[in-house]
Amino acid sequence: MVGVKSRSIYHPGQTIFREGERGASIFIIERGKVEIWRGTQETRVVLGVIPPGGVFGEMAIFDDGPRLAHATAVEETVLIRIPSDRIRAALDKADPILTRLIHVMLDSTRRMAKQLEDLCKNPALSPAEAIHAVGISVKREESQQ
Repeated sequence: MVGVKSRSIYHPGQTIFREGERGASIFIIERGKVEIWRGTQETRVVLGVIPPGGVFGEMAIFDDGPRLAHATAVEETVLIRIPSDRIRAALDKADPILTRLIHVMLDSTRRMAKQLEDLCKNPALSPAEAIHAVGISVKREESQQ
């Protein structure tokens, strides 16, 4: 493993990180589940639930961008935190094509997240319709390239 800095226990409903924060770590779920969501408590849109063995928080550490979503423990959860400098050191040794591919995927994901955020602000669309609209937009972008 790249290097384990610490293990932490989170209780149900406890915030692991917030949307917009600087990402300094990647997390591996040893036990429990984590909900990834955007918006506010009132406009919460759940993007997914990460199960044991899952990894999250990876995007912000690769490009120093802000966290795209909130992460909250669903149940008692044990997380392994790996600092971003350890990940970056491993990437420095990787094939440059692989590193470029990671950055392209991150850029695409950030662009989709921005589109989703803009669409969710449209009162005429439900969150499900906004997500569907982003999916259609992405397919069109891919087919035009």
